Amino acid sequence: MSKFCPCGSLQAYTDCCGPYLAGQKPAPTPEALMRSRYTAFKRGKMDYIAKTQLDTAEAVGGKNASIHWLKLEILHTTLAPGGKAGVVEFKAYYQYRGEKHVLHEISQFRLEGLCWLYVDGEIMYQCCPGH
Repeated sequence: MSKFCPCGSLQAYTDCCGPYLAGQKPAPTPEALMRSRYTAFKRGKMDYIAKTQLDTAEAVGGKNASIHWLKLEILHTTLAPGGKAGVVEFKAYYQYRGEKHVLHEISQFRLEGLCWLYVDGEIMYQCCPGH
C-alpha cells in the first residue's frame, strides 16, 4: 500500500485526508473536502460521503465493487467573496468493467458552521478517454 494519500496530494494519508475521514477535524477548504470525498469513494467510506453533503436526504449509493478509482486531478478552485461558498473543478479517473473512464465535474460547496459540505455538481463530461 502506498504511503501517499489516495487523493493525489503527495502527502501521507495520516497528514492529509485521514483525519477528516476519521472525524478528527473538518476539511478546511472546498478542495480539501473534495480530495477527502474522493478518498472516501476510493475506500468505500460511504458514511463519510453522506456526512459531507448538504442534502443528506439524497440517496448515496453504496460502493460499486466494479469501480476502481485511479486518480483525482484538481483543475481549478474558487472561493466566493466572504468565504462561505466554493467551487472545485476536477477530473476523476476510474476503471469500470475493465474500461477506463473519466468524470469531469464542477462541484459546488458551502460552509455550514465550521464544516464544508458538498452541495451539488455539474457533470461536464463522463466517458472513456479517447472517445
